[in-house]
Amino acid sequence: MQKSTGNILAGNHTYKALVGMGETEIPAIFVDVDNETATRILLADNRTADLGEYDEQQLNQLLKGLEEFTGTVWAVTALIWCFYAIQAIREKSR
Repeated sequence: MQKSTGNILAGNHTYKALVGMGETEIPAIFVDVDNETATRILLADNRTADLGEYDEQQLNQLLKGLEEFTGTVWAVTALIWCFYAIQAIREKSR
């Protein structure tokens, strides 16, 4: 988040999903940057998300090697995926 404005620069979808799940306290890292740098961070985050993909097999191996997911964001990501899956199932059953 940009310190001077409180704008989310990266993680907007994560934020929306957590709010949608009823979370009221969401951890954030504030960065002290000017507006141009903030815009660059926002654009870079969105573009890298567009270009990125996972090696599912390697990801599964890495995750299986951990005793817990603390500090990896994967626990939160799994909750977000579940949230969207439940929403999709509900919409299909309407």
